[in-house]
Amino acid sequence: MRGFGHFIASAETMPKEPHNGESAGRAEWRKGSTKSGPNTEYFFQSADAIFPRRLPLFDVDTDRSYSITTNQADSEILLVDGNTVYYRASDRLYSATITERGLSPSHLIAKDEAIRDAHWAFIKH
Repeated sequence: MRGFGHFIASAETMPKEPHNGESAGRAEWRKGSTKSGPNTEYFFQSADAIFPRRLPLFDVDTDRSYSITTNQADSEILLVDGNTVYYRASDRLYSATITERGLSPSHLIAKDEAIRDAHWAFIKH
């Protein structure tokens, strides 16, 4: 979980049990460690939980919940800035606008191998 002002972001998880299947998006996971990041395939296979495909976002001020479907376990909300949420799914960076009706359709900003490990660039120091 991470906090962004009055928003709380997390990743959907489920217990690792045979009937829950496996974490989403296996074909896109990094298969080995690199200089810039860890072996995500090993992480998801050895984790105690399943990461299905959704990123929940909760607005504490309005008591509203939003959900971003990424179809990828290797995904995370990186930043909520005003009414824009930025998130990563594998090697892709997206944005979506938070509106009165919910989240707008996502907009692909960039696709690059470096995006897999870009989360550190969004953390305030």
